[in-house]
Amino acid sequence: MPRVLIISYYFPPAGGPGVQRIMGLVRHLPSFGWEPVVLTVKGGTFFNRDEESLARVPASVPVYRTKAFEPFALYNRLHGKPADEALPIGGVGQGGGGVAVHVSRWVRANLFVPDARIGWIPSAVSAAERVVRHERIDAIITSSPPQTVHLIGRRAALDTGLPWIADFRDPWTQIYYNAELPRCGLAKQLDLRLEQSVVRSASELVMINEMVRESLGPAAARGHIIPNGYEEEDFAGELAPTTEWFELVYSGNIIPLHAPGPFFEAMCSLRGENPEFRAAAKLVFVGTVHPAVREQIERVGLAGVTEFTGFVSHAEAVRRLRMATVALFIGPANLLTSKIFEYLAAGRPMLALAPPGGDVDRLIQSVGREPVVPAEDVAAIRAELARLFGLWKQNSLPVRAPMEGVEHLSRRSQTEQIAHLLNRACGISGTE
Repeated sequence: MPRVLIISYYFPPAGGPGVQRIMGLVRHLPSFGWEPVVLTVKGGTFFNRDEESLARVPASVPVYRTKAFEPFALYNRLHGKPADEALPIGGVGQGGGGVAVHVSRWVRANLFVPDARIGWIPSAVSAAERVVRHERIDAIITSSPPQTVHLIGRRAALDTGLPWIADFRDPWTQIYYNAELPRCGLAKQLDLRLEQSVVRSASELVMINEMVRESLGPAAARGHIIPNGYEEEDFAGELAPTTEWFELVYSGNIIPLHAPGPFFEAMCSLRGENPEFRAAAKLVFVGTVHPAVREQIERVGLAGVTEFTGFVSHAEAVRRLRMATVALFIGPANLLTSKIFEYLAAGRPMLALAPPGGDVDRLIQSVGREPVVPAEDVAAIRAELARLFGLWKQNSLPVRAPMEGVEHLSRRSQTEQIAHLLNRACGISGTE
């Protein structure tokens, strides 16, 4: 069986949606004729940690870990925080602080290009070449962010002559937090050159959606759209939702980019006019909530009916989503985030706030779900909240069995597409 080296900074015990995509490959590639080998960081600086996820890594998969120089410990010290404290969402790109903090942001923006993980490159490239020889690797996959992994993959592919697939879970130069970085023109030009060198040199390109492909420029038109998905075993069996509260559950990290203000306004409006809704409705945020969003919740008077779980294990996040009265999805702009697939697999009634006619809307309607509500339309959001609450009172909310109608969106199905590209890149018969 051919073997593929998967290079990813984020891997258990790291938490977050990016890890789930890599875990899907690791768990399902053997079913499609490929043995995975993983190269990841040792003692990395992660936004979140999910120690439970380590148990889900198959024992048969070799995992190599190498150390990296990380600037975040210094950044935390400049902020007067413990060196190992988890970073805020978006990392060093956020403003505030004194002169030392502003200097650290400038250094991060202009000397750490493409990102603050470049300190991993020396040890990772060396390790990749050793692993290729020792494990008799036939192909390489890199998955970003961080974009640094593609520079590691490019070097390893050049040195070994192996085919290489570059997988993009987010844009590169156009990723949202770059707008917050005080980057000079030279750093921006360098970042763009690095991006385009990867786009042009990889054997195959994969993106999670059309927006990411377009962000990478015309040379990325040859890329393949393979979206995120859900893990089937996470949704096995039945879970009974709460009946005491009308719980609107949002699963995943939330930042100001999601623009939840109109939803909060609509909820406050309905609470003010409907005593039953005011007594029964509850908001639950399962994941990391940006401080600015927390402040917004407090400012509009919803803090007393809002539960913040903080970061939880992926298993717990899925469990809370499956037990929601209504699954609340707030999509940033027109981004098809990984969480939408788990929302659909959960089978719970959804209030999806996103642009009509966009990627999210097309996806959920393609599997027979209700169309989205415009994320900025307070009146429309309020009306849908009232409709769902009315159905809940009558015990007639539309509920589906877990995974019903979305079997083709599973991680296994998407891994099959990656395996097809690996076969093609390696010239293995039976592929186009």
